[in-house]
Amino acid sequence: MNDVVKCTMLPLSKEQNLLLPSNSLAEVVKNRSDMLVMGAREGVIGKIQWRGRSVPLVSYEATIGHAIPSYGREARIAVVFTPSGDASLPYIAFNIQGSPKLVDLADTDVVSVEGEEHALLSAHVEIDGAKAFIPNLQALEPFVKMRVN
Repeated sequence: MNDVVKCTMLPLSKEQNLLLPSNSLAEVVKNRSDMLVMGAREGVIGKIQWRGRSVPLVSYEATIGHAIPSYGREARIAVVFTPSGDASLPYIAFNIQGSPKLVDLADTDVVSVEGEEHALLSAHVEIDGAKAFIPNLQALEPFVKMRVN
């Protein structure tokens, strides 16, 4: 019997998604006007104020070397718990395009894609025809810390 993990698929673009364990997602909010945009530093594109905290805003696509997509009216921000729980960076926010979708991820859904390896990318998966990145959140947390301090 395959182990199944409850996950949330966050749409990054029409072709790509970000897949996270559902328990790592703190909240999804509408794109807001109180976002502080700064010069993109390897994917860290700004900060948002969320529940009294300043949270770094990340374009996951840019962190792994892809272009930052343009975001339309469906743009949202997904706030995610960092894996370490470090009080100096308890959350990271991702720009997403559209609403998240709950999915079950089985071992058989993991698809290896040759040619695209990155320290911030754990795996590529395909679920019901939708392609997704599984981020390496343990590596992403120090990556973001270095760029916001």
